Amino acid sequence: MITCEKLFYKNHNKTEFQSFDEEVKFDSIALKIIEAREILGFTQKDVAKKARVRQHQVENLESGVNCSITAFLRICDALGLFFELKSPETLKAI
Repeated sequence: MITCEKLFYKNHNKTEFQSFDEEVKFDSIALKIIEAREILGFTQKDVAKKARVRQHQVENLESGVNCSITAFLRICDALGLFFELKSPETLKAI
C-alpha cells in the first residue's frame, strides 16, 4: 500500500518533502494551541498577556508560522501545556 507521504516523496525532491513534513508538524502544534486556548476560554489577547508576548506572536503560532522558542515556551506555559523531547536512545525503545 502506498501512503500519501511515499507518493509525495516519489513525485517531489527531498527538500520539498522535508518542507511538507515541517508544515504538518507546525499545523499540528497550532491546532493543539488553539484547542487549549478555546477550552480555557481565553482570547489570543488573554494568552499574550499571560505569556508576556505580543498578540501577533500568539496569532502567528496559531497560524502555523514559525516562532521563537521563547515565545513558544511562554505560550505553552500560559496554557498549561508541556512537551517532551526524547533522546534517540529512548526512541529506539519505543
